[in-house]
Amino acid sequence: MKRTALFTILIIFCLSITACATDPNHLTDAQTSIFHSLNVTHTDRSIVVKADAYLNITDADFLIIDVSEEDTVSLTYTLTKNKGDITLSYRTPEDSTVLLADTEDKTYGEETITLQPGTTTFFLAGTDASFQVSFSVKDIDISKVKSINDTAPEL
Repeated sequence: MKRTALFTILIIFCLSITACATDPNHLTDAQTSIFHSLNVTHTDRSIVVKADAYLNITDADFLIIDVSEEDTVSLTYTLTKNKGDITLSYRTPEDSTVLLADTEDKTYGEETITLQPGTTTFFLAGTDASFQVSFSVKDIDISKVKSINDTAPEL
């Protein structure tokens, strides 16, 4: 009788651990996408990325732009936090990191930046974060966009 009760408790414990470990709202190491839902729209001169996301990693690239000469673009972005902390930044071709927004101080912005020749990477970083992001780039030649969430855009 004691052995059966102990075995039953062990089975319930194992099932509980498995259920907690397979939360579909959080990424595992095997998952490559940071977005739960992703909506990308573009014209020949702008791109808009809107997503619900879950993140527990750093430097999750979601947009890569490659220009051969200086190019001035307009950015608009909004971060809405459900939980955790998140930052939105970009890395210049010179490997400098520029913070655009974070869920602690600045969650919305509109600005004009000059992309330097080379690759500029926009990325998110956070720990156990759940959030929505809306990000748009205007005045950009869409052919300069090399990757959106690790996928080449359809032109």
